[in-house]
Formats: sequence, C-alpha cells, structure tokens
Amino acid sequence: MNRLSKLSLLIFISFLSANSWVSEAISAPKIPSEVTEKAVTSIDLQLDEQNLQQFAVVLQATEIKNAIASNLKEWSFPLDTKEGLFSHRLVASVGVMKFGSTPAGFSFSSGNSDPRSPDFQKADVVPINCRLSRTDRPEASFELNASFSAPKASEKTSANMSHELTDRLSTLCYDLLDKLPRKALPKASGTPSQTQIKPNWIPNIRVEVQEKPVPAVNTPTVSEPSVTVEEETQKTLIIHNQGNPLTITIGHERK
Repeated sequence: MNRLSKLSLLIFISFLSANSWVSEAISAPKIPSEVTEKAVTSIDLQLDEQNLQQFAVVLQATEIKNAIASNLKEWSFPLDTKEGLFSHRLVASVGVMKFGSTPAGFSFSSGNSDPRSPDFQKADVVPINCRLSRTDRPEASFELNASFSAPKASEKTSANMSHELTDRLSTLCYDLLDKLPRKALPKASGTPSQTQIKPNWIPNIRVEVQEKPVPAVNTPTVSEPSVTVEEETQKTLIIHNQGNPLTITIGHERK
C-alpha cells in the first residue's frame, strides 16, 4: 500500500470514528436487561411537541408521529398508535436548535461554505432524542441521541421540515429498536436480518454489525516451532445507505 493509500485510509477511519451511528455500532451499546426482561409486545409511540414551534413553520405533530410509527412498523417493530395496554413506550423528542458547528458524520451539509466568514461550517443544529421505557417501570429505560443540520431558511417550509423531522426521528428510533434482543420481540416481529422485509422507507444510515470467531492457529517462529494464537472475534460493519452498502472488516486477517 503506497503512502497516498495509507493516508486516505487513515482519513476514512477518522471520518467513521467521528460519525455517531458508526461509533455506536462499533461500541455496540446494549439495552439494559431490565428494559427487555418484560417482552416488547406493543409499543406506544409518543412525540414530544415542546420544541416544534421553534422552526417558525406550521407542523402537524400527529401527522409526524403517525408517519414515524408507519416507518417503524414497516420493519416489523410492534408499534401501535391506538389506545390499549402497552408493554413499552417510545418517546421521540426534538431539542432546542442552536447555531454552531455542523454535526460530524454522513452529512453533506457544511453550513456556511465561505472560509473567510466567522460562521464558516456553521449552521442551525437540531438535537434529537429517542427513549424506550417500560410502561410499568418508566425508570427502566434506554435512549439514543443524535443531531442534524436544519434546512436553510429559504428551504424551511412546513413540508420540508416535517419530512426532515420524520426521517431523522424515524432513523434514530430505528437504531434504538434494532438493538432489542431477538427474544424480547414477538415472533412476527424482528430485525431486518430475521425477516424478509421490503419496506417503502429505509433509514438514512443503517449500520449492521456482524461478529464471527476467528479460530486459533499455530504460527511457527524461528525461536519457537509452534505458537498458538488464541481465538479472536472479527467484526464486519455493513453500512447501508441510500446507495450501495459499504462493508468494512475489522480485525487481523490471516492467510
């Protein structure tokens, strides 16, 4: 590998490490057992409307909530918008928008592109949160956070902002529900790897982590005729996006 290729690889790895979705996928945070010791049979989706007025456009909270539920149900997660007995509650919320540096990660929004401007690479950044909790024990919960750059003022229409919030919150809540253990979900539900699903909606970025053990091998050396290397775990990251998926294998590969 030449110097240019090595430099490109280092830059790419740094880029991946900065991205919140990939970083969380690599570290693989797990949902606490107290959240899933009660089977996830029916999820009540709620949208916190507190900060929706900050975008200065008319947003229909009910429509956004129903669209998020519809997106997640396409992936066979047990979302239900009707009144009933729910095992868990999923709350999607929008934080206070602040002007600052654009979020790192898979984003083509660089904010102000003029390097001479004091606002270079800055934009209105919107924090979002998705939290899953048990209805009988609200303190047993798990949450994920993310942020995104809001559309420019000229593009901040009701339709655009509604679509952006729906897509971003759907993606974040999908990432959370995708961490649920298989045994906690109803048999008819599951993650994309468990069932054959052809959804109309797909997350902006979906990081699938596959782990497989690498068997121990005997490596002869000059000083020792045989050295046994212990079994390792090799991780493969498959980054699904709107185009072709990117596959990255992490770990020592022996041939």
